[in-house]
Amino acid sequence: MAKRDCVVIVGGGAAGIMAALSARRHHPGHKLILVEHEESLGRKLLVCGAGRCNVTNVNVVPERFSGATTDFIAAVLDQFDHRSVRNFFEDLGVPLYEEKKNTKGKLFPVTNQAQTVLGLLIDELERAGVEIRTGVHLESAKAGDEGFTLKTNKGPMWSAQLILATGGRTYPKLGGDGSGYALAQGFGHSIVEPVATALPLVARNPVSKQVHGVRAEMEVAAIVGGKEICRDSDQMMFTKYGFTGPAILNVSRPIALRLNRERKNDCELELKFLPRKSRDEIAAALASRWEKRPGQRLSLSLSGLMQNKLPAAILSHLEITDGPVETTPAADRTRLIDFLSGWRVPVSETRGWDEGEFTAGGVDCSEVDALTLRSAKRSGLYFAGEILDVDGEVGGFNLTWAWASGFVAGKLSA
Repeated sequence: MAKRDCVVIVGGGAAGIMAALSARRHHPGHKLILVEHEESLGRKLLVCGAGRCNVTNVNVVPERFSGATTDFIAAVLDQFDHRSVRNFFEDLGVPLYEEKKNTKGKLFPVTNQAQTVLGLLIDELERAGVEIRTGVHLESAKAGDEGFTLKTNKGPMWSAQLILATGGRTYPKLGGDGSGYALAQGFGHSIVEPVATALPLVARNPVSKQVHGVRAEMEVAAIVGGKEICRDSDQMMFTKYGFTGPAILNVSRPIALRLNRERKNDCELELKFLPRKSRDEIAAALASRWEKRPGQRLSLSLSGLMQNKLPAAILSHLEITDGPVETTPAADRTRLIDFLSGWRVPVSETRGWDEGEFTAGGVDCSEVDALTLRSAKRSGLYFAGEILDVDGEVGGFNLTWAWASGFVAGKLSA
């Protein structure tokens, strides 16, 4: 085997693993070395989907990703879409199923265990003859006439072609340190400022303080600069500092970018306690309940519509007496309906990198060829996964990007 056929893939997460397997498929004669600075591969993969591993989503389209242009993302997904992902894993021995408890289109392994996915991926790497080196930290990389000289904590390495799949900065305890950004900058690439997304939001308020730990189905909107940016309905949890849960993570991106990249403090959450109902529908529902049982205590009239601890906390916050419905002033009833229909809460900050799921930002995709993910700055250099300025919605979109971009980078197309 000629020295020129050695390829090093840096990063043993989803994108790096797929890049190595794709490189083996497209270049069966190459020597492939997958290096990972943690002591084991795929640690972040094990926490995806709360340990169930949300492998992909049936609703993957380029418009549900941010960062790079839609055309850039489409050029990658067209080569390895969610159907390709499903076929790949079913061939690997990991059949998937679509979660039916909602309409979000999430696909999980039938075992509901991320370890199933990771175990079979590692087995496939070994069967493919990919050399795996863990505990290897790439300290620097220099380009020469024939390839790359790599300096690591375990000695020098050489690679004819180099794939950087080092990930973003989220989950630092699992290895997310953003070290790939400096390597990319060393080759002349620009970095869009990384920001943690899909994370809890700090919005201290008296209701959350009273019902800390309560989970409820809510409709949530992100309000930035007075304008609604996005909206979602899902589970949400009240915390002492504010809010978390899927509904919050799903709308957190524009707020995180506004607070942490633009440094502007004009963000709010709008919370609706009866999801997918208009104010008129909420008013009609309550009027019907109150008319049927006028002597019922006000908090009890709400308890069938929401989690049991919420009514008392809401009435306390609004300073409405919890007496019989018929004695509640009309003005207080109107204030209650308004509150349930859209409570605005200022967001002061986001939680940190250790609580974010994804990274917005990374290598500027205008400096990368969309069809090959090859660097426009340095021949032989490729990127895959979260190191690029591409991030998707919650629900399997980011893993889809990891698989798709890894597959494309692994082609090593000139």
